[in-house]
Amino acid sequence: MTTDQSVPVDAAQTPTQSPAGIGRIAGGLALSILSAVMVWVSFPDRGGLYPLLLVAFVPMYVAAYRVLPRRLSAIPIFIVGSVYWFIIWSTAWGLLDGYHWVIFAIGIFFGLSCVLFGIFDRKFSERTGYKWFVVQLPLWWVAVDIIFQENLWDGTNGWLAYRFAGATPFIQPVSIVSTPVLTFLILMFNAGLALLVLKWIDTRWPLLSAVHVPRKIVVWSSVATFGFAAIWIASSLNIYTSLNAQLADADTVRVAAIQPSNSHMPATSFSGGQPIPTPAEDDVRRGLQQAELVRLTKEAVAQGAVMSVWPEETLNYDPRGPRGTWVSDLARETRTTIVTGFLGETPIAWPSRKAPNMAAVFGPTGELAGVTYKIHPVLAADEEWGGTTPQIFPTFNMPFGQLGVIICFDHDFPNSSARLQTLTGSQILANPAWDWSSISSVRWQSVVFRSVENRIPIVKGETGFDAVITDANGMVLERTDDKTENGEVNVLVADVHLSPRDAPFTQLGGMWFGVLVLIAAVARYGWQVALWWRGR
Repeated sequence: MTTDQSVPVDAAQTPTQSPAGIGRIAGGLALSILSAVMVWVSFPDRGGLYPLLLVAFVPMYVAAYRVLPRRLSAIPIFIVGSVYWFIIWSTAWGLLDGYHWVIFAIGIFFGLSCVLFGIFDRKFSERTGYKWFVVQLPLWWVAVDIIFQENLWDGTNGWLAYRFAGATPFIQPVSIVSTPVLTFLILMFNAGLALLVLKWIDTRWPLLSAVHVPRKIVVWSSVATFGFAAIWIASSLNIYTSLNAQLADADTVRVAAIQPSNSHMPATSFSGGQPIPTPAEDDVRRGLQQAELVRLTKEAVAQGAVMSVWPEETLNYDPRGPRGTWVSDLARETRTTIVTGFLGETPIAWPSRKAPNMAAVFGPTGELAGVTYKIHPVLAADEEWGGTTPQIFPTFNMPFGQLGVIICFDHDFPNSSARLQTLTGSQILANPAWDWSSISSVRWQSVVFRSVENRIPIVKGETGFDAVITDANGMVLERTDDKTENGEVNVLVADVHLSPRDAPFTQLGGMWFGVLVLIAAVARYGWQVALWWRGR
């Protein structure tokens, strides 16, 4: 028996592999499609069956490692990767009207990039005796997430962990170790299960593979994988229980997320190609919008809300000027804090939308507490951040506590806006936003994770689709469930607990884990190249 570590002990028992016929190829494709379907239905608007992600990749592994021959082992991850990235990039459907082929092209492109992983993954596992099997896909996947997490096209919408936003008691450790660690665990759990299945297949049908999984590797990989999962669940439940006990003694604030109709919002690229209105037509729209916002805000105040958050770009004029006096008057009349998005200039339609994207905060006496800027532009929407401010992340001292403001896309970036706003002293975050319908089903999920990471409530005022209010433990208190093509009008009101501002993530950030993953990924593929170079 060879002492070469690249050859597992069990390999000596099965020196040959049975040939793969049409039946096995068809079976491998079927298993790959099964994995893709489970990934598909994990998304909120496609079934919301997110627990399936804990096993979704197992059929893909079986197809790649045992059913298909080695030369075709990249096909399963190509299929799953293409479907996954198609789903993610289809959130830009509303921006690419008439160019939807781009979405399919992007999905296929990212799927092909997965092939690079698939080509080497099986070969590397077999040559190293499956020692690193359970971390190979997690390292590659999370490394890609880390590299692209600051992109201004789609942000972090693709993060696998976000699909677990509805399982608040089980995601609490992200407030310590960051959200990518949960993605890593989900994929590692899949790999651990897959390794058990591969070992069972090796025992039952030994000729399906020439290189079997060593028993000791199964044991140690299972201990690492399921031990990690057990520690995560136990610590999450402990954090959740302790935090809830802490919040029970914290001050509460009744807040409102205002969701007006799309039809009264300014014409932009999100409005489905509306014709540019004349000044007279826009004056009529503004009058209708003002009446609706006044009605909805008073409805929130009647329910006890002391703060109302309006959507991003609610006003296509500066509320600090004479046109905006009604906002100040409304805040003073209702004795409430109003946070509204606006454009720093007075464009009427899309061509002039590159004005600064801003938000204004009016206190209950009608005074202007201050303004802030959107930090992360949506490049897919041809946005740009224009303007300067002495303090990028100001905190506003309101009667109910310290208020921070992040605008729409800002909540996608865990190491930026929400964290830095909390770090500067904010106890609650207002999030004026304006999403489009194709993206609305997933946007609330990133809000949940920003809340959990920083242990801070977030109030997302939204136009027509997906307003949401989360508590400091990440629990969704209110969320718009229904939407129509033209948008739903809603007033969401809830009592939130002010942030204890004690999340380790807020202090440390999550870059340390990303750096470790990137180093490990480089080391893994460097090892792969070295093995190839030595002809092993």
